[in-house]
Order: sequence, then C-alpha cells, then structure tokens
Amino acid sequence: MDLGKRFKRFRVKAGYSQKEAAQLLGVNNYQLGNYETNRSEPNIDTLRKMSEIYNVTIDALVGNFRISKTQDTPIELDDSMYDFDYLVKTVEDIAKKIDEMNANKQ
Repeated sequence: MDLGKRFKRFRVKAGYSQKEAAQLLGVNNYQLGNYETNRSEPNIDTLRKMSEIYNVTIDALVGNFRISKTQDTPIELDDSMYDFDYLVKTVEDIAKKIDEMNANKQ
C-alpha cells in the first residue's frame, strides 16, 4: 500500500472526514488531499500530529512493519496483521470450521 493510501486509510478508520482531519492537523483540505494522493509528503511535525489524531504510530503511518529475527533475516509483515477487523474475521472463520468438523464427527 502506498503512503497516501495509508494516510487516508488511517484517517477514515479514525472516523474523520478530510476536512475535519485537515483542521486538526493545521493544514487545508487541499494539502491533506495532496498527502493522500502522493502529490506531496508531510513534514515530521505533521506526521506526529497524524499519529496522535489517528491513534497510530508513525511507523504504522509510513508502513514500517519490518521486524528481524536476526540482522540478516528481515521479515516483511503485511498490513492485515495489524487490522483488527481482519483478525476478528479470521478467528470467526476458524471457529466456524471447528464447529463444522465437530458436527461431521457426530
């Protein structure tokens, strides 16, 4: 996912319209739109504000999901691993499959 889409995704998840978020960030709608369409990038102060109002880390905002088991073996985690809705659906799917397996045993 590109940077602009990530900014928009977190804004929407936080429940803000573009106008509301722009006001909280101290930028105009046009500028926030530019961030969300990759026409420009926010400075570090704006990233900090985004992080605060969207309630996510700056790493999440910029897509820095790299962890490392060892220094030589980085692992790239996809966004879905941090998406609560995705995790809930996965758990529900697993529970459904277990129920089906148990029903077939009887």
